[in-house]
Amino acid sequence: MHKICNHLDYHFSRIVIIRSIYYRIKTHQKNKLNNQWQSIDFVIQNIKQIANLCEFYELNKHIPEIEHQVGRFINMCKIVNQLKPENKQTVVEFGTFQGLGLLLLDLAFTLRPDPLRNSSNQNFIGIDTFLGLPESSTVWTQGQFSNTSLDICEKNIRKWINPLSKFELIQGSFNDPNVIMRLSKYHDISIFHFDADLGSSTEQALQVVNLLLSKKESAYFLFDDWGCHPDEVPDAFHTWCFNNQNSLNFSVTKISSTKLSRYYRIDFI
Repeated sequence: MHKICNHLDYHFSRIVIIRSIYYRIKTHQKNKLNNQWQSIDFVIQNIKQIANLCEFYELNKHIPEIEHQVGRFINMCKIVNQLKPENKQTVVEFGTFQGLGLLLLDLAFTLRPDPLRNSSNQNFIGIDTFLGLPESSTVWTQGQFSNTSLDICEKNIRKWINPLSKFELIQGSFNDPNVIMRLSKYHDISIFHFDADLGSSTEQALQVVNLLLSKKESAYFLFDDWGCHPDEVPDAFHTWCFNNQNSLNFSVTKISSTKLSRYYRIDFI
């Protein structure tokens, strides 16, 4: 009986070791794939090449970066496909970092179904200090995301943007008078992409948006850091809605979301 127990213990130990090795291998593979989907080049190349992006997303959304990058791109496409194809569109992004957000939006326009495509150039405007976060708050630390620059961002965008699209990068705080002056020349802004991480920065961006909204057309508000902390981006948007509901008279419709992002359509009544 003692020999039988020793034999069972031996086999059980082997099973535990094998399972442990298998788990480590799978974890390593998952982490490696997750890290790859943080690279701008990898993300753009793969989104262009994957035949059925929705199926790929469903099979791989357990990988956090795939859930985020592919998920938000699919949702961007849903919004872009709702826009009138005959109209020229301008996209403004608050918090451009290294350029991936603008590139995904540009690709969403580029890959629109044939009946929705048009020859009109799209405008993409990115605003950032390119110095990292200006302050610490909840889950954020002052100086985070400083591993960028105007030059890095511009090189990334020039490498991947549709040649028919136009882009402009503006370096500065969102409410800088020079930034507002340069934004005021665009009268066809349909999409506002908020990727500022901080609630205070998002609040600042929304104040600038008030100066740019056209009550004749619906606008889309795309929040990229919605799921990071409820006291940051969600709180900033809810405060904006409460403060401007009477003066702007609008309705809000949730279009889509991922774990981190949430997209809305703003309709003026």
